[in-house]
Amino acid sequence: MAFVVASFFAPWGYYGLLYVFAGVSLLGLFWFWWTRQRYRMLSTIVIGTMLISSIVVLEGLVPLVKQRSAVNLIPVVEEYNGDVYYYNGYSTSIVYYTGHEVIRIKGDSSRWDDKDKLKQRSAEWDKKYLMKQVTEDEFIKRLAEGKQIMVIVPKGEISHFKQSSIAPYVGEYSEAGSSEIYILNKRQAYIEE
Repeated sequence: MAFVVASFFAPWGYYGLLYVFAGVSLLGLFWFWWTRQRYRMLSTIVIGTMLISSIVVLEGLVPLVKQRSAVNLIPVVEEYNGDVYYYNGYSTSIVYYTGHEVIRIKGDSSRWDDKDKLKQRSAEWDKKYLMKQVTEDEFIKRLAEGKQIMVIVPKGEISHFKQSSIAPYVGEYSEAGSSEIYILNKRQAYIEE
């Protein structure tokens, strides 16, 4: 029953079969209880649980993993020949699958509208980031050098990115999966529109 209830809160996947299997399993359990064939209830529970769990894994977990990974960004980054930056986040799968070094841009939270609502973390929290990091000001200095740069902004950080000191330097962008990609100091088209 928990899977059926949870399916109403997951906006991805097709759960029609889940509802069918859950309904048939419940009807089977009720029927075997009513006809006093209680020994068949155990097999109905086992088979129903296996079917329902397999649907949840296929329709719920697989799309969630794809949504959270950078699988849609990998082809774009592989074809790109330049510096790659990730705004206020990081994707280790891009580094792992493409071999590109990705540098994290630490967003300046003092510029954001929702800065009072954000959870304040201690300086110890920043020690978990082992990758190269730059501040927005350091990034703008690198941008002034004229090198072509790719900036990847996850959907959850787009509103913060638009309030950043980097936003005035960007123009066109492309969407790849759950991220926006910006090419700054553009010399050649890398992203198909």
